[in-house]
Amino acid sequence: MSRTAIIEAYNFASPQDAARIVEKPKPVPKENEVLVNITLRPVDPADVFSLMGFYPGFQPKTLPATPGLEGMGVVAEIGKSVKRKFSVGQRVVPLLFNNYVQQGNGSYQEFVAVHEDHLVAVPDEISDEDAAHIVVNPVTVWGMLDRLKIPKGKFLIQNAAGSTLGRQLIQVCKSIGINTINLVRREEQAAELENEYKESKGDGVVRVFWSEDKDLQLKIKDATNGELAYAGVDAVAGKESTKMAQNVRNHGEVLVYGAMNGLEATISVIDLLFRMVNYTGYWVTPVFMAKSAEEQHKIVNQCFEWYLTGIIKSGHGTILPFSKLKEGVEETNKPKRGGKILLRND
Repeated sequence: MSRTAIIEAYNFASPQDAARIVEKPKPVPKENEVLVNITLRPVDPADVFSLMGFYPGFQPKTLPATPGLEGMGVVAEIGKSVKRKFSVGQRVVPLLFNNYVQQGNGSYQEFVAVHEDHLVAVPDEISDEDAAHIVVNPVTVWGMLDRLKIPKGKFLIQNAAGSTLGRQLIQVCKSIGINTINLVRREEQAAELENEYKESKGDGVVRVFWSEDKDLQLKIKDATNGELAYAGVDAVAGKESTKMAQNVRNHGEVLVYGAMNGLEATISVIDLLFRMVNYTGYWVTPVFMAKSAEEQHKIVNQCFEWYLTGIIKSGHGTILPFSKLKEGVEETNKPKRGGKILLRND
């Protein structure tokens, strides 16, 4: 049997109450499939949106259905005609972006059958905790930088810079010579975060500013020698989007990939019309799904390499037993919770 979290009805007001764990028959791998025992999975913000019923990456035709964007596990059984070299007990990451989550077959279950093309082996040096959330954050960092193509020595501006993804973005940019302007919500965090990266690898400059500083625009202009940021990424939206658009160059692009301040964004028409700033959304799922299996493997292995070389850290939070799913969702919804909550099989 396989313990599985199922959503029988979405719950917008109380997402922690939307799912319950039940026993279901263990899947049988079909031809070219591998049965994976998922042992560790994070509670991603998008998983909470799935529980609430409005995440476009989780649209099963019927309920009950199982959420969960990512996780890691071990090979439990190998189906017929599998050509890739996997062995029972081997640690793997299933690439559930590939329609599994969309169809309600996510990582919030103990066993999932996955096509062999949608599995990546975990390097021996990578911990289970790092492997469990290699997909959502690191792959998003890769995707946004690939989209923006910021020249070495130019600046990227981002908000929510103290988040796990924000820190990973700083680290990767610094390692490849891209400078960053990083906005944080707490004034005292600005100096702390900037000092944190003084000795880290790479030539990129790291500047951190309090997002509510009355002289923010002047300080950013000074830090960039009057050029402003080449491009930006916005995890917050709301009125913070105004600041992002104001502080990128003419014809610059800002990618919105989160909505911490709600589902609306405020942007000045001056920046859109006269400075022709391109403000658009970025959702990594369709970008990743459009890649071939070999390209997907290459991207994930690049993210593993960032871990192996010490460029990025996962910064995971508390590890709870899978049976404490409700508590994990509640903790994820708290402000200043730290890294992602992980759920390990009991």
